[in-house]
Amino acid sequence: MPKGEVLPDENLLESALTEFKEETGKTIEGKFIELSPVQQKSGKKSMPGLWKVMSKCQIFKAIPS
Repeated sequence: MPKGEVLPDENLLESALTEFKEETGKTIEGKFIELSPVQQKSGKKSMPGLWKVMSKCQIFKAIPS
């Protein structure tokens, strides 16, 4: 999962899209739905800035065995 530091005045989704492109070399488009932070069993909360999206972006190439 691509992740990076976000400055206080930055838009979280725009930063996430930039980070995704930097780490994968791909752009992704679609309807982004922001996910609510969840509390893990350890008590730690997930970070804000998580989205789900349906897209036809192929990140990995299948390698025949």
